Amino acid sequence: MTQEKNTSKVPANLTIIAAIKPKHLSKGYFLGGNGDLVKSSGGNLVQGEVETRIIGTLADLSPILQSLTPAQALVFGVPIKAALRVMTRKAFADADRPAGATTRINDAFAWPQGPGVLMMDYDPPTGADPLDRVGLVQSIRAAVPGLTDAALLWLPSASSCIW
Repeated sequence: MTQEKNTSKVPANLTIIAAIKPKHLSKGYFLGGNGDLVKSSGGNLVQGEVETRIIGTLADLSPILQSLTPAQALVFGVPIKAALRVMTRKAFADADRPAGATTRINDAFAWPQGPGVLMMDYDPPTGADPLDRVGLVQSIRAAVPGLTDAALLWLPSASSCIW
């Protein structure tokens, strides 16, 4: 983990979704019977539990990210209506739009007013040399000058350290 630049106290809201169905959301890797690396895809969320958190600084986000399990995902926003559960649109309608639940569509979540979190994932084009951390940050800040003074938190993705 690397953190850069401004770490001033700036509260932001985010939502943690804990999957009930399916049990796993993220991709996984394991060694097959012949020793080959096998990738298992993650699941599409059908139903889950909702937890909203307020982070005071970007440093507060790091332990949240590092504690997530394969059954959890982040939404960098909050449910528009208070909710403890999230469901597919169909399951929500079939259950007669239960109180305390929301759908997993973009229109059911909103960016809070004020600061927020932008998460990006970088995959180099096929056959191209990948940018290192410094080169990637320079490229992003050159493309979006408004991010020049933005605080950054750098963590590898689930598959970054597998080779």
